[in-house]
Amino acid sequence: MAPKGKDPKKTTQFPSTNHDEILAVFNRYARHEHLGQRYMTPAEFLQDYLGYLKGDNIDPTTLNILGSLVDLNKNYRITIDEFTNFESLLVASDSLYRLAFQLFDRHG
Repeated sequence: MAPKGKDPKKTTQFPSTNHDEILAVFNRYARHEHLGQRYMTPAEFLQDYLGYLKGDNIDPTTLNILGSLVDLNKNYRITIDEFTNFESLLVASDSLYRLAFQLFDRHG
């Protein structure tokens, strides 16, 4: 359950200058398009953007769990909105609590 009065999926938005920088980074890694919207897969987010879980021997369960922290609707497509949401989550004062909540939330 989320802390009282907090929605774990809502975060503060960045000022437009930071949003432009985030959009540029996102577009560097978002190599796919679906219905006119660019996206990256959770594997690409973890391996290419974060540089995590690289190599041939990757546990798919670990990949899915970590990818679900960003891919909020679980469609295996990380959009600019989800990417921005994750980035803004990291700068929030309670970011560790929110990440832990998202990691263990079975209903979200």
